Amino acid sequence: MNEDQKRAIFTQYWLEAEPAVSAYVFASIHGFHDAEDVVQRIAQELARRFDEYESGRPFVGWALWLAKSRVIDFYRTQRRS
Repeated sequence: MNEDQKRAIFTQYWLEAEPAVSAYVFASIHGFHDAEDVVQRIAQELARRFDEYESGRPFVGWALWLAKSRVIDFYRTQRRS
């Protein structure tokens, strides 16, 4: 599979998973701009790590697992500030 095909598949998966990921993040982080930034960082990280995704498993589950980790990271960073 070439890079264009990988990008197209990732884009399709992300468009399907994004509503669930955004709902989780926006329910977990109360500041709109902070939540928006976290969702963008999650999308970037998912794209960067897409080779780690196991195609037999639900993409949304993988995306939400990563989103949970990034929300925790957000609050850890907030506590330090």
